[in-house]
Amino acid sequence: MLLEDCEARVNGTNNVKGAACVGYVMGIDDVHATFTGWKRMDKEWCLPDGVHSDQLVRVVVKHLQKYPEDLHWAAGSLVGNAFNTAFPCEEGV
Repeated sequence: MLLEDCEARVNGTNNVKGAACVGYVMGIDDVHATFTGWKRMDKEWCLPDGVHSDQLVRVVVKHLQKYPEDLHWAAGSLVGNAFNTAFPCEEGV
């Protein structure tokens, strides 16, 4: 479902599914930022300044298409893995 919704955003084929994808993807990063800010967890990824939500959606789609064997995982884990792969933190961050 996550891949389908995010592909709809990238392809512009379904605004409702696309909006659901953007909301979910941005929500995962927002929760990550909140918990790392509260020192409840270590940073798993470090987004560059100025990154746009559509770029993040494309990162997720690319990752999910590359690793279809993981699509049964929880959607939050899929987004987190995509961000961790695409936007690793520098040492010591």
